[in-house]
Amino acid sequence: LDFGHHLAREAITKDDRNAYALDALSQALIFQGEHEKAYHMSSRARASARNSLNAFNWDMSSSLSALSLGRIEEARKLAYASHVKAPHYRPALRYLYALSLIERDLQAASNYEKLLRKQEPGFQPQDFLQEDYPVATLRWLGLHEDLPIS
Repeated sequence: LDFGHHLAREAITKDDRNAYALDALSQALIFQGEHEKAYHMSSRARASARNSLNAFNWDMSSSLSALSLGRIEEARKLAYASHVKAPHYRPALRYLYALSLIERDLQAASNYEKLLRKQEPGFQPQDFLQEDYPVATLRWLGLHEDLPIS
């Protein structure tokens, strides 16, 4: 983790607008508990990548950094921006579903659940409670416990 942080810092010294390096630094900072700094780096990465073909990745990364700060509404908007750019991108759908549930927007959650079922045959809401389901940020922040799933 420290070595990854070091490499990201070195890459930024060579090009402080490199979206990949900014995102890598953001990820390292999140793991180090530096959530405000991570959010700032993630926002810079997103701005640098806004015209790229895979801008949806940076929208989602920014969503996760906003989520790490407890900014649920902002995280949801950023996940939605990712979803609009890449409708079949499952990480955005997963987080849109979860964040809609957390915000008690059951209609939106139902819509995202239907989309997830198309992308992930056999999907069940209880999947979010499983350790191997790919929503690590929700678990790491303890937000999976706030999901109204039995």
